[in-house]
Amino acid sequence: MIVSMRQRSTNSKYGLLTTSYIRGPKTEIMKNKILLLVVLLSTFNLLEARTPRVKNKSFTYETIKLPQMALPEARTYTLYLETAADYGNLGLRYQNGLQIPGWVKSNNGAYAVDVKFFPVDYQRPFIVTRNQLVKDTSGAVVDTIWFFSNAFKASGSGSLTIVNDKNQTIHNRLLQEVCLQTTGREYRSRKAARRHRLREANQLQQQMAVDFAQAMTRQVNRNLDHLLGIYPIRKRSSLMIVRNKKHREYELMNRFWDRFQSVTVHVNSESDLKKIEEMLFTEIAYLKNIENKYRGSKKADRKIRYMAYRNLSTIYEMLEMPGEAIYYAQKIRSNDFRKFNAGNLIADAQRMKRLQAIHGS
Repeated sequence: MIVSMRQRSTNSKYGLLTTSYIRGPKTEIMKNKILLLVVLLSTFNLLEARTPRVKNKSFTYETIKLPQMALPEARTYTLYLETAADYGNLGLRYQNGLQIPGWVKSNNGAYAVDVKFFPVDYQRPFIVTRNQLVKDTSGAVVDTIWFFSNAFKASGSGSLTIVNDKNQTIHNRLLQEVCLQTTGREYRSRKAARRHRLREANQLQQQMAVDFAQAMTRQVNRNLDHLLGIYPIRKRSSLMIVRNKKHREYELMNRFWDRFQSVTVHVNSESDLKKIEEMLFTEIAYLKNIENKYRGSKKADRKIRYMAYRNLSTIYEMLEMPGEAIYYAQKIRSNDFRKFNAGNLIADAQRMKRLQAIHGS
């Protein structure tokens, strides 16, 4: 195919030769492809700038871990630990390990904590077997070696009771059952394993009693911490920021983040959260205004609104305002973009609301 044809002509006035080109069909096709590519790139850049890409920015702040039960005016308690004969003298060793975080242990406390470790249920020992295959140089099995050992199973439990200064039981429940299984030494015959069963039982049952005491002590401490523990803790959370630089909210959101972080680094367990809210007035207003700026139903608008709603819910949770946190989490559901993420935000806010009702805050 001839792409172009060169023509020669003579300029009648000056007597000069001029050369011109006639474009062929292939040149026109290439030109159209280039124009189409330019249009597609421009459209892609426009869409890329409109749809926000997300970057999670984490922050930490200090708050108070609230217990699940109401607190007395004087946070003092007296601990009583009763153990079955199986534990021997372990009760004296582990009594000091039982405690309520943020409380003071005294001889005449406002609350009495009664812990009991019930007798250990040692089941009848049984023999377990294991085999080892002996192979020759070609990999064929030529013999089987058998090993026998005694297996010991046991279960232990206890109870936790809390009584207030009016001798009223405010908590009473059984501890979760702890099950342990261990094996003794391996022997080459079943008869040898049975012969050493009694000696191994005495040794392993003593170790089991120690393991049960440790496991139930940890369980009691977790329960006491959950029910009555109060102390400062650091919580980690995150906000969603626009990541693509061509988006028109990129600069605004990064300035928002810088101002927000400069305030949250000072939030501790003694902070006045009303003053913190006043210091974040501009940042909260900026997030609320995003709903008015992006009213469309396209994915890009729904995504930027989702980011604003989630950030607002997270900020209000930090400010211990569960009502507002639930309000903006509900907006995530009505926004119809990743609405399944609203459930965790609502659950956390409702938990905070219940604790505030218990403690009157």
